[in-house]
Amino acid sequence: MLSYSIMLMPTVSTVLQAVEDMCRHQMQDRLYKQLQAACDAHIAQQLAALQAHTQLAPAAFLEHVAGMWDDYCSQMLRIRSIFLYLDRTYVMSLPGLRSLFDTGLASLRHHLTEHPKVRHPRVQHPKAPCGSCIDNDCAAHSSP
Repeated sequence: MLSYSIMLMPTVSTVLQAVEDMCRHQMQDRLYKQLQAACDAHIAQQLAALQAHTQLAPAAFLEHVAGMWDDYCSQMLRIRSIFLYLDRTYVMSLPGLRSLFDTGLASLRHHLTEHPKVRHPRVQHPKAPCGSCIDNDCAAHSSP
């Protein structure tokens, strides 16, 4: 049964061709809006989950933030590469329409305003007086 389900997985070239075909058949507006809505819903879900971790110790919370950010960046890069044809032919041809990556960032920014505990957690930098020990990689990503 496992081999049968693997065979149903589309190849990357099949997915890329499907995106191109949808754009050529005047479905790019619908595709862009659906993709935007799916990204927005996923970001809202991730930030809501992150808010549940705001009561953790600062180091643990920053580790969750760093993990969420890494996942977000890799997913947005994957989306951008899959929907590159949509970005190049549809998004770039319409003034005022954001690229898919910029749309994702705008959605993240919007949802951060709805989760103030995530946006402004009480995390002290390790160089601050009485600061707790925070993983240096996390601290480096959290510094402005």
